[in-house]
Amino acid sequence: SQLDVTDKKTAEAKVREHRDDLEQVVEDRTRELTEALEQKTALLHEVDHRVKNNLQLISSLLLLQNRRVTDPAVKNSLRGMLERVSAIATVHRRLFQSDDVERFDVSAFVRDLVSDMMGAARRDDITVRLDLERIDIAASKAAPLALVISELFSNAVRHAFPAEGEGGPRGGEIFVDITREE
Repeated sequence: SQLDVTDKKTAEAKVREHRDDLEQVVEDRTRELTEALEQKTALLHEVDHRVKNNLQLISSLLLLQNRRVTDPAVKNSLRGMLERVSAIATVHRRLFQSDDVERFDVSAFVRDLVSDMMGAARRDDITVRLDLERIDIAASKAAPLALVISELFSNAVRHAFPAEGEGGPRGGEIFVDITREE
């Protein structure tokens, strides 16, 4: 008895050859995508570095100007601008440190912002209590929301509890609550 397996062996050889070609195509494409990802990552790090430098430069210029002026109204205005730039810098830092560049964790941002602002205000007479539910928003809405939160918190620190010598009650508690509703 004889069996001709020539066609079967030829088909197997073609399949092996086709599989090897496909594996090579996949390998080449994977290498190209890896290189592209490395280039984009390097670009992202460069952009991050430049943004940080620019925000730091703006902060430094505002601080220098604030030291030179004597008018209290101008000093307050410059301090407000500095707080806003600092809030944007905090957003940028949070976005860059995040695993998901499309979503922004509001509660982590608020925790950082409150810590930064209380450190800058040097107000040990004010207690801050936080009740923060994790809420993620689109990254594109992070900066505007950061400015709103910064304004609310700085106004609470400045106007609810004026500093010594400015009159009004000395010290107190600020409660920050973030909760998703519907």
